[in-house]
Amino acid sequence: MSEEEFFTNEDSYRFFQLVHMFQRTVMMNLGLMEYEGERFYDLNEAKEGIELLRMLQKKTAGNLDEKETQILSGVISEVQMAFVSAPERESEYKKNKEEEDKIKQAFTNPKEGPAETILEEE
Repeated sequence: MSEEEFFTNEDSYRFFQLVHMFQRTVMMNLGLMEYEGERFYDLNEAKEGIELLRMLQKKTAGNLDEKETQILSGVISEVQMAFVSAPERESEYKKNKEEEDKIKQAFTNPKEGPAETILEEE
């Protein structure tokens, strides 16, 4: 079943596309999706995307069918949960990125990169 068949009409499908567009934007700003090989953490932008989804939910209340209502509610719940855990993910990402950068520097510029001394036991 294609996405088009899942929805009752073209407007329903377009509504899903709009919700999905906001969802992707929020997820990208929460570091859950890479853009050009990088992860971004912009909690202000993510929060704005969540607020836009919530506004959409308020403005369309009573005008959506059951499937559309469930999709929108589910997406909002998903991105809100992801928002709560974003600071921890960002901290872990930065820590791993720093380690990765140190290793890259050791190989690309060994004279100035970090080095460890290995002592032999006698």
